[in-house]
Amino acid sequence: MPAVAFERIEAELRMISARHPHTARVRTFLPHPGFPVDIRHNAKIGREKLAARAATQPGAGA
Repeated sequence: MPAVAFERIEAELRMISARHPHTARVRTFLPHPGFPVDIRHNAKIGREKLAARAATQPGAGA
């Protein structure tokens, strides 16, 4: 994803998350080239894979 596209998406995510108490504290948004899904359901997010990748990204956990 081009950096400009991610910057626009990140700005939108920040505006949306600020409106909701349960997401207002989110500070870090990490781009991902493809969202991992469970191959059996193709809709269930592979949260373990996302967490493992996020742990290796600069700025994660900030």
